[in-house]
Amino acid sequence: MTRLRINDKPSRQAGVKHRRALLGQRPLKSHATAKASALRAAAHFTFYVLLCNDGSFYGGYSPDVAARVKTHNAGKGAKYTKTRRPVRLIYTETYPDEHSALSAEWHFKHQSRSKKEQYLRAHGVAWN
Repeated sequence: MTRLRINDKPSRQAGVKHRRALLGQRPLKSHATAKASALRAAAHFTFYVLLCNDGSFYGGYSPDVAARVKTHNAGKGAKYTKTRRPVRLIYTETYPDEHSALSAEWHFKHQSRSKKEQYLRAHGVAWN
């Protein structure tokens, strides 16, 4: 049997979680976590493409694209778009869940410039 040193004591919060587990109760979620879970469950997620001021493309996803574009133009959206303002929304596609939108973003971001242009042309987007 291992002995606990003074610094190895579990925190008070860990003790509460442990007691709940022993009683068969689920741990309580914080208000912020519960609110975020509810938002994810109710929202549709949108993959979007922005045209930056330097002509480059930026892909992302969000449950509220209009607010996200405003955040990008305020210089607080992403490090990449902060120095390439103003940005312009040129394409959106809505998905039923966060995973699908995140996957679309990942696939877009990992393409060459020519493949991104090909994708946008195939979806009827003119950016020039």
